[in-house]
Amino acid sequence: MTRLWMIVLRILKECLLTCNKNKMKAINDFLLGLFTGNDESRPVLMFPNLKDGIVCASDGHVLISIPEDELTIKYNSVEKYPNGNKIISDMESETLRSIKIDIETLAKELTKCRFEADKLILKCKECDGTGNVEWEYEDKERNDHYRTDDCPLCDGTGKDEQNNPFPKIIVSTFDKEENVIQISIGDLLFHPYQIYRLFMVAVSKGYKEIEMFYNPHQYGQTLTYFGNVKVLVMAMLKSNK
Repeated sequence: MTRLWMIVLRILKECLLTCNKNKMKAINDFLLGLFTGNDESRPVLMFPNLKDGIVCASDGHVLISIPEDELTIKYNSVEKYPNGNKIISDMESETLRSIKIDIETLAKELTKCRFEADKLILKCKECDGTGNVEWEYEDKERNDHYRTDDCPLCDGTGKDEQNNPFPKIIVSTFDKEENVIQISIGDLLFHPYQIYRLFMVAVSKGYKEIEMFYNPHQYGQTLTYFGNVKVLVMAMLKSNK
């Protein structure tokens, strides 16, 4: 093989690696959206938060952390956002037990559930969701005139179409008589939507098996690693074994 061809092949290899890195960064941006909140009473959780070079997203039940340089979008710091980095580091300092589960098993459990998107539309901040604003005009005779018209920012819809959080997923069972749905993994019980998001991370990263770390002596959290991406999921213990 000539020196020229060796150089060409090296350049092509570098280009492929760059494309793959950019693709994975875009996937990471998508995953952050899966973990954001959808609750108007907790608006700080509706968007990812940047702190100390790490971007976290959480809805209070799950949390994902991704290094800033592994994302394509530039994220901002959100005032009064929970310190996700500390939550994860505190758990890492505990004595943890782990359990492994293959992705195919998770997929089979998730197929027993029905998932529906519930998109939360925020109110327009300018008209407070009414769709109307009142304007004032002073004519040449210095007389004031008032009129109510469509809000110019939301075009009268009363909705903030530009800052919508990621749709919330509602989970229900195919059996109408069964209202409570839980997925069992070892000593732990999970809400299916939390497992769905963990499953999405694993699939997007190409994992066939994941290892979940947890404290077997207290209610709380599980931690799963996907390279530099960390996912924390709330769980319930079946027993204190």
